[in-house]
Amino acid sequence: EGLHLEFKQSVFSPDLTELKNIKDQDAYNKAKKQKERSLHYRIIGSACALLNTEGGEIFIGVHDKTGNILGLSDDRKYGTFGQQKDYFKFLDEYKVKVYSLLKNNISGFNKECIGDMEYSEFRDAKGSRINILCIPCNAIPRSGNPVQLIKKHDEDGKEIKPLKILLHREQNFNNQLDGLEGLKFLQDRFPE
Repeated sequence: EGLHLEFKQSVFSPDLTELKNIKDQDAYNKAKKQKERSLHYRIIGSACALLNTEGGEIFIGVHDKTGNILGLSDDRKYGTFGQQKDYFKFLDEYKVKVYSLLKNNISGFNKECIGDMEYSEFRDAKGSRINILCIPCNAIPRSGNPVQLIKKHDEDGKEIKPLKILLHREQNFNNQLDGLEGLKFLQDRFPE
């Protein structure tokens, strides 16, 4: 990972291992939903940060820490995707849902922001197909307007008045900009 590159293992399937000891079904469902939202916000935030900085790519199906190619199997088994038996239909649906997630949660989103999402195919040792998805994030021109993540829930999962969060990329992480720091960034990056 770096200034122009972000890896994410999945978009829709958060790591739920921390929740295995929760016995109350309502508490489990609430915690699961929070994990899903948090994962979504991290991916949307990465897209916003890359768009606002110099652009870059997000690769889905790649381990965040190691960079190992894992594929989309976690997401394929998760939620409504698990009902889709045809692999190629899954790939089509998946791309549509990822695009929709970005479009609906990025303030200032336009179709030029995100380029054509493409799959890369690999084969594992057994010869099985492994796909990853590349989300190209095109840098916003200096004459353009920044994009912002639209946060619709607080940390407890309660709906809130949508909050717009300005992010930019520094080295290999996303940085939230507030107050004077945000104003300075806007003046430097989008002077027109």
